[in-house]
Amino acid sequence: MKNAVKLVVFIFVVALIVLSALRLGAKFSSSASQVKSIEMITASWYGPRFHGRKTASGRVFDMREISAAHRSLPFGTKILLVNPTNNAQVIVSITDRGPYVAGRDLDLSLGAAEALGIKKQGLAQLYAVITD
Repeated sequence: MKNAVKLVVFIFVVALIVLSALRLGAKFSSSASQVKSIEMITASWYGPRFHGRKTASGRVFDMREISAAHRSLPFGTKILLVNPTNNAQVIVSITDRGPYVAGRDLDLSLGAAEALGIKKQGLAQLYAVITD
């Protein structure tokens, strides 16, 4: 029974994420976006030590902006992130490489971490919706 409840909750959350992605599709690009994948990821945040330095994309890192680092996604990729514990959502753009800590999938700017409500905990499981 517990597994059935977990499955229903998971399906509901995925449906919510897909609807949010479709509703926010215009923010991803000027044309209609297609959802490529929805994944549960582990995210952390970075900021003060790198503030004002150049990122791997050549942009100057501003920890207060909404951005993220990923090991392989192309620079400029937009990702809708959803925090399942508080339903906070933010769209980040990949501007840097990382994280370089095992078990982490995405490094968020301080601004993105604050928008998602994960600054204090530092590490969180998030839903990531990647569109093309």
